[in-house]
Amino acid sequence: YVLMRFWGARRGIAVTGILGGLASSTATTLGLSQQARDAQSSAARYFALGIVIASTIMFLRVLFLVFVIHPPLGWALALPIALPTAVGLALAGFFWRRKHEGAEAQLQVKNPMELGQAIKFALLFGVVLFAARASHFYFGTAGVYIASGLAGLTDVDAITVANAGLARDNVMELGTASASIILAMAANTLVKGGIAAVLGGKALRAALVPAFLALFAASVAMFIWAA
Repeated sequence: YVLMRFWGARRGIAVTGILGGLASSTATTLGLSQQARDAQSSAARYFALGIVIASTIMFLRVLFLVFVIHPPLGWALALPIALPTAVGLALAGFFWRRKHEGAEAQLQVKNPMELGQAIKFALLFGVVLFAARASHFYFGTAGVYIASGLAGLTDVDAITVANAGLARDNVMELGTASASIILAMAANTLVKGGIAAVLGGKALRAALVPAFLALFAASVAMFIWAA
């Protein structure tokens, strides 16, 4: 956020994707998709580049967050996250070679230190933590997966923090926590693909749908492997 405020996102959509992905890949996808809809179709691959980079950064951001909360879970997640991350980097490289040089974007990101944003996240985290604990207690592993998949449709960080904390407190097994976080990321990837397809226009949709299907398939494969 600080870098974007003082450096600005107009230096390129690729930088926007990197910095936006550190804050919220979903918000970045939404912002770039809306701008792609109003831009020339020749710039679609450039906007796709930023969106794919942001979505790839999400995997690394989640892994870092898990390592901070519970390092053993981070090691358990490292290998499963490697595949979708590698797919994302390959896709980013593909779009980078075909980017439209004249396209730039200005993405507005809210200050994450604002009290309103902190309160919203705290409330969301409280709801997700309660749902994670309740689903695990009443429905076992299947309940955790359902709660994680639903939570991932809106936000990955809250369910990541919740499940990593439960694993740290020995309430949830490492395997279950690892698979549930991967499932949340898969669900979030699917949502971002939908956002880009609906809001981005025909050119962006043609470029990104195959890319997000590949990211989603890689995430689902790693969920099945981890589960």
